[in-house]
Amino acid sequence: ARFSKKLLVLGQVLLLSISAAHASELTVQPQTTNTILNIQTWRTTNGAEVYFVESHELPMLDVQVLFDAGSARDGKHFGLAGFTTAMIGEGTATLNTDQIAERFENVGAIFGASSSRDAATVELRSLTDPNLLKPALATFTEVLTKPSFPEKSFNRTKKQILQSIQQESQSPQSIATKAFYETTYGQYPYGHSPIGNKKTITAITPAHLDKFYQQYFVGSNATIAIVGNINRTQAEAIANQVVGALPQGSPAQKLENPAYKPKDFQKHINFPASQTNIRMGEFGISRNSPNYFPMTVGNYVLGGGMLTSRLFKEVRDNKGYTYNIHSYFVPMKNTGPFLISLTSRNESAKDAIKLSKQLLETFIENGP
Repeated sequence: ARFSKKLLVLGQVLLLSISAAHASELTVQPQTTNTILNIQTWRTTNGAEVYFVESHELPMLDVQVLFDAGSARDGKHFGLAGFTTAMIGEGTATLNTDQIAERFENVGAIFGASSSRDAATVELRSLTDPNLLKPALATFTEVLTKPSFPEKSFNRTKKQILQSIQQESQSPQSIATKAFYETTYGQYPYGHSPIGNKKTITAITPAHLDKFYQQYFVGSNATIAIVGNINRTQAEAIANQVVGALPQGSPAQKLENPAYKPKDFQKHINFPASQTNIRMGEFGISRNSPNYFPMTVGNYVLGGGMLTSRLFKEVRDNKGYTYNIHSYFVPMKNTGPFLISLTSRNESAKDAIKLSKQLLETFIENGP
């Protein structure tokens, strides 16, 4: 599996001094089997796309509702998508946040809501005993379709987000990653941090959340994944229940891929410490790219395999420039980035960058 030269001509290199070496987490690819999943798919009457896998090994059900409502839809209000999603589950017309939590807890169900650059996700895990599943789904449906954005929870959530922004401003790893996205994508919607910044979060009001919710949390902008110990008829009923009360609305406007403008440059952000945090990379691939699996396998050889990759052996084991180094793709709905990430002592940072570039260029030319 060879890397495309067009995709992997070396682009951005971001440097940041940090106080301690950082061993980044590595993504472990799941083991494959010969089993072919029977994924059934259909649409609800209000336009939501449903994917269903019937699985009777455990008496459990997972329901995940994904909306094209990630931070790429923030507009000028950076952090709005994440703020809105964080408020799902904080209150409805009849329930406050404590009552919602208690209802899920009473039936042993797990509720969650999260946001990324591409999507907002609301999910439920429950046992399929009808006495447990029925009330869990009822609460989940109310939380998803009738959020109230109460002022008390709004103020608390805003304070938590601002605290997270402050923490990120003191984290070399977060600063480097944020700078990488900003310089790689510029004004493209992937360029800003999903969490927003102090100015934009401070300016957001409950009215902004409500408007964002009304626009993007609609049937035709939703995808539902259902996996568990139920049959197709039950799955159809659950899908209709969960999103049926949402208006059909319109799908989010399609985002064009970022323009490809290859250039090689280096940016250095001063930070008082004895270590340098490095991000190297550029545009990679989208999640639906036909090269997704070849790129994933190829990258395992280059920098994805823990202890065995080419970057790890040369930069870490042979030269001792870093405690850990790895490369990875971040496949997103549109073109996501390819990165090489490492931490090095300040005095060896330039050598680490030079060697990493050489290894990448050799890999592009010769393959695995």
